[in-house]
Amino acid sequence: MTQRPRPMPSGNRHPDGCDRPVRAAAALAAVALWLLTGACAPGRRADDVVHAAGADRKVKLELSSGPVEELIVVRDTDERFVVSGLCFFPDGTRLSVALYDSAGTFRARTVPTVNQALFRSLPLGGDDGGGWPGGRYVIELSAEFAVGAQPPAVLRAVGDGREFRGDGMTVSRQGHPAYARRFQVRL
Repeated sequence: MTQRPRPMPSGNRHPDGCDRPVRAAAALAAVALWLLTGACAPGRRADDVVHAAGADRKVKLELSSGPVEELIVVRDTDERFVVSGLCFFPDGTRLSVALYDSAGTFRARTVPTVNQALFRSLPLGGDDGGGWPGGRYVIELSAEFAVGAQPPAVLRAVGDGREFRGDGMTVSRQGHPAYARRFQVRL
């Protein structure tokens, strides 16, 4: 006697015939998948890591992808932050360097200009012109490629910024190509 295949159960019953709901198993699997992909999601990059200064009181980041290749954050003699780096943006590109404290409160901003693939910010100091206490801070490096934000020669050289690819390249709220990265540092 041949046995007929058993039809799949309908409703909330598990395929083995017991009363365990299929939805619970599916929900558990979905949550596990969400947690696993969240840990490896593109949003969880080096930007989420806190980079600590070494004995030389400097944070040096070598970036693997994107138009900024290297970023260095140091403190000057007055405990103010100075941010410098190496990038592929053309000479004259205006970058924005912003400093946020560990609570996410904006503290200071400066606009360095790229010269021979290098940039260096003015010291980012406190309201009194002095420095900041030791701790965790966020450095935001950004640039927007739009009329008024960059000189015409830079826009011509970069084709309005559309040829840059990699980490940090995005689109501004106004629809223009832009660069934006945040780095957490402890120094």
